[in-house]
Amino acid sequence: MPSMTSSPHIQIEITNSHANGNGAPKQWLVQKFGGTSIGKFIENITGTIVQSYLPTNRVVVVCSARSSETKSLGTTNRLLKAAASALVPGSTEYLETIQDIRLDHIEAAQKHISNPDILKKVQDEINQDCDRLRSFLEAAQIIEEISPRSKDTIMAVGEKLSCRIVAGLLEDRGVETEFVNLENVIEAVFDVNCLDQNFYDYLSRVFAAAVSKCGNRVPVVTGFFGSVPGSLLTSIGRGYTDLAAALIAVGLDAEELQIWKEVDGIFTADPRKVRDARLLNIITPEEASELTYYGSE
Repeated sequence: MPSMTSSPHIQIEITNSHANGNGAPKQWLVQKFGGTSIGKFIENITGTIVQSYLPTNRVVVVCSARSSETKSLGTTNRLLKAAASALVPGSTEYLETIQDIRLDHIEAAQKHISNPDILKKVQDEINQDCDRLRSFLEAAQIIEEISPRSKDTIMAVGEKLSCRIVAGLLEDRGVETEFVNLENVIEAVFDVNCLDQNFYDYLSRVFAAAVSKCGNRVPVVTGFFGSVPGSLLTSIGRGYTDLAAALIAVGLDAEELQIWKEVDGIFTADPRKVRDARLLNIITPEEASELTYYGSE
């Protein structure tokens, strides 16, 4: 599990070739970045981490919804708040929340993207996504209902906005990218009770097909995917972005899957909350599983 503070030792050289320096075909490498990492370390991600692997690999970037400081204050939780507010008759709080999300992402784009044409494109995309969300929630308020599938549609906005900024900043730094939206990539019909290995095998194939269409460009992929029977949140839960990255890696037969975090490794507790939390130098799969069961990420 690499961390944002890690310093890759590969010389940075931007290239879009599918062959490495020895002429051998490049292997796929999938990098997943969490929302807090994108909120705090987007310069490291786009300026060093992604680019350092381009000379040797075909890189796929998978993004979670952006968090400025902590997950509790992140885009996903604000979207859930907006959805709840829209169901309150006469409430306009959801409009304020959408505007906060809009301004947060536009300010991030303005802070990091220098090229005015790229910046305008990203700002226009952010505004379009937020305008669609506003219209969707206005309709939900009228009918006084948000179904699980509708909640998925609302949640998907977070990953889209995050990808817009990451793709724009990579473009700003000379890396050709392509935004890949997995929101409606599932076309086959599955029963909610049949989310078995066949279902996940199918997902890995369709995810890989969507990514492969990008050609020489670096795919910047939404960690949110659908439409999942019973809704993504209900059937999969909040860890869907890591799952998406893993399924993409499987479908592409990737050389490596990297889950990047803003901490240096696995700790005995959350180091942001527990002052004497210790970094674990060695941990078994069973111990890692137990930590995850009790809430560790």
